[in-house]
Amino acid sequence: MPDVLYFGNRFDTFQKAVGPIEKITETEVLPPTASAEIIVIDSKPQRDAAVPIGVIGVVSSDNREGLETLMKSGMTTVACGMSYRDTVTLSGTVGRLTVCLQRRLPTVGGYVREPAEFPIEYRGLDTDCLLLASAVRLLCGKDPN
Repeated sequence: MPDVLYFGNRFDTFQKAVGPIEKITETEVLPPTASAEIIVIDSKPQRDAAVPIGVIGVVSSDNREGLETLMKSGMTTVACGMSYRDTVTLSGTVGRLTVCLQRRLPTVGGYVREPAEFPIEYRGLDTDCLLLASAVRLLCGKDPN
């Protein structure tokens, strides 16, 4: 499994939501170099933060500062949210949710996930955390549930 670097203030919740992924490291400052293959930005990064090169970034589209930081870096960015522009979205009703992969997504393992819908169990998570965790699982070649 790939290494995941988590930047935010909900590490325990995120780690539980992602499930069995071998290594998730929490960081308070975005390092310019890291051994991680995926970086999740779940809070506002410091101004002009450097981000590792060659890493896939995962961010909520509502996190404007995080999205801008990743976009400026030129890294592959997976945006999660409730907009048609987002790569990973959510649909359904309370108790019956579906994670939607809106476009093709290259995984860390080198193959491509095609657009699809994945029914999931509601886990009591807020929408952003659920979507970020689902995106990481998809990037790792796993289903969101």
